[in-house]
Amino acid sequence: YPPMIETELLLNSSGLPLYHYFLTYDGWRNIGKFTSGSIFRNSPGMSHADDLFYLFYQSFIPAWFEMEMINKMTTLWTNFAKHGDPTPEISELLPRRWLSSSKEAPQALIIDKDLSTIPLWHRESLKYWKDLYSKYRKK
Repeated sequence: YPPMIETELLLNSSGLPLYHYFLTYDGWRNIGKFTSGSIFRNSPGMSHADDLFYLFYQSFIPAWFEMEMINKMTTLWTNFAKHGDPTPEISELLPRRWLSSSKEAPQALIIDKDLSTIPLWHRESLKYWKDLYSKYRKK
């Protein structure tokens, strides 16, 4: 929830392009699940900081069976660093643009086997936390 609030605050104050994402890819580099014991091992989805295992070399995890996701993520991050735009052009690897969010249409990229976009406040649980925060935060 806090990253969505931060995104909204920046959208309302900066005027700069802002890119938000949800990594939902469930692969072999989702280390949190494998190191947490049997409780979460068979649970779907990602855990905190699993994106780092796709962005940075890990000698203890073979890369060959995750190369497409590794290439996809490192290309998005490298493009952003070089061009200020994660998808300056469409390619076979990145077949859709990752458009920046706007105040009028805050959105996020879903990074999975296929890329897609969704509204930033897409889940009922996120809407619940937003309403709760708005109601009880210190002003």
